[in-house]
Amino acid sequence: MSTLPVPAFDAQFNPDDLAEWRESFVGYVADFTAEDNPDPVGETLDEMIAAFDFEPEPTRADLDRWRAELDAEIAEALPDAIARVSLDRAASAFEEMRAKGRTVASIARSLGLAPEAVALLAADRCGELSRKRTRAAHAVRAEDRAHRQHRARTRSLGKLQGKVEAALDKADFTALPADKLADLLIRLAELARTDEPPALAVNVGGRTI
Repeated sequence: MSTLPVPAFDAQFNPDDLAEWRESFVGYVADFTAEDNPDPVGETLDEMIAAFDFEPEPTRADLDRWRAELDAEIAEALPDAIARVSLDRAASAFEEMRAKGRTVASIARSLGLAPEAVALLAADRCGELSRKRTRAAHAVRAEDRAHRQHRARTRSLGKLQGKVEAALDKADFTALPADKLADLLIRLAELARTDEPPALAVNVGGRTI
């Protein structure tokens, strides 16, 4: 068993949440790599800091460490990410060229694909189906973001409440009125009680899953 100290960023999570965040990190880095982003780890860092509340926030060193530790998982996820990006790019190129009046066969030659493959691609990923897929992807990410943010708020409130309780324990009530601390503790408890987790619901093509 390792006796090395747990890095501060990792230490804020319970084991299940840490495993979930590392899995999400793999997906972020694989997607950004597939999109030819010159700095997928840096892009992931910006995304995580902008979208979620951490205490402490991740540093570049934290995510570089994760990148090294999760190299095998990222390599395993990369082919699927590249395939998704390639298909999306081909579908976008098809729509652009089709709008200019080009035939499927002509577009297929430009894309270096068989005409029947381009026809299937267009039927599967272009037009309304493509828009539905995009909306579904946004809904899935929004649901995940809302629940992660709720967990982050709950964690932060718990830490702050613990600090207030510790301050109350040390307060000299004969010399220092602690009414403000007590009021803050009550407010924190009420806030934690009323902050319900978001509902689990993703709308996909008019249906909620």
